[in-house]
Amino acid sequence: MSQPHHTTQLSSAELAQQLLGIGIIGLLDGDVPSDVILEIGDALLASPLLAVVVTYSGPRSLQAISILRERGAEHMLVGATNVCTAMDANLAVNAGAQFLISPYFDHATSACAHALKTLYIPGVFIHSEAEEALEAGHDMLHLFPADILGTSHLLDMRTSLPDCTFIPSSGIQLHNIVAHAKAGAGA
Repeated sequence: MSQPHHTTQLSSAELAQQLLGIGIIGLLDGDVPSDVILEIGDALLASPLLAVVVTYSGPRSLQAISILRERGAEHMLVGATNVCTAMDANLAVNAGAQFLISPYFDHATSACAHALKTLYIPGVFIHSEAEEALEAGHDMLHLFPADILGTSHLLDMRTSLPDCTFIPSSGIQLHNIVAHAKAGAGA
């Protein structure tokens, strides 16, 4: 694995705490032109939204991560989502991603993120997947897709796995964000 282009100054635990403190992580499509990413980056810096993930989908998304990291510097946390393999993780971190989110738990991606000293938030949907990720050392988990069973599923997962923090995605909108927060969403 090569060294990241942008250094991560925070430990995974510190970064996780910052994400929880921010409370909302914005999602950007990574397949947009760089001039649009610059405009979005400027708008984000002017807003209270201080954490964003770029959907990883290839070279354009890597460029978007790099642009946002350079634009946001220490004022915005930038991550990559849809990170499914160790190679994806390596490329995203080298582009500047400070944290990685995946739709499912993958041991190789977890090991790569650990080697790169980068926060990895694996995706889970059922208890056994969450327990597997927790056993591998991940207590911040991506509940995905959250919209299928709604906030009662989030509450159930939190109740039965109190050592885990869940970050739900898919279907989280303005009309239901408060319900997810009340059910215990970490961000």
